[in-house]
Amino acid sequence: MESLTRPVLDRIRRYAKEGWEPHARYGHDSCLLVAVANGQIPVVILRSARKEFSELRSAAMVEWLRARKRVFGRA
Repeated sequence: MESLTRPVLDRIRRYAKEGWEPHARYGHDSCLLVAVANGQIPVVILRSARKEFSELRSAAMVEWLRARKRVFGRA
């Protein structure tokens, strides 16, 4: 299983607490998980090759939901 690095975890926690929403963007060679918020430019949370992206995205989403639940009491 791929693990998330400390900088990625920090970004996830920060943007989840601020109410940003995660979105996946798929390219030919690589994929991105970005955070979006109304009126803001999307911020890249993680970038990976297509091959590893599904597993990384899943781990990131679990962490995103945990962070939101800690702040808002719900996901």
